Amino acid sequence: MMRKSKFVHDAEVDGYRCPEGQLLTYATTDRNGYRHYTSDPAICRDCPLLASCTTNGKAVRTITRHVWADARERTDANRLKPWGKAVYKRRKETVERMRAAKAVCLELVISSKSMAYVMRYSDFPH
Repeated sequence: MMRKSKFVHDAEVDGYRCPEGQLLTYATTDRNGYRHYTSDPAICRDCPLLASCTTNGKAVRTITRHVWADARERTDANRLKPWGKAVYKRRKETVERMRAAKAVCLELVISSKSMAYVMRYSDFPH
């Protein structure tokens, strides 16, 4: 089946364009926040790429896109710019180190509580 990356999102018409130029129009949004775009089966039945595009018996291709996909694409674009790489490098040096230190401290606390539990109940004769 043809990958979603072969389809191009067209924000102006709120749809996707397939490799053959067909517009997949907005159909619905599900409870998980995914917008569903479907093709027109009357056009897809005669498409030369139908066999590689969909296995649907009704000749309908559906593409999903999360409602926050635009924000994610903007964030990814910023992260890949030179200043975004510099910020990420700095984040690794500060935030990630603090998270690792917190995890180590938390593990020590859990370990010390576990040892206290083991010691407390192993002192009693069975």
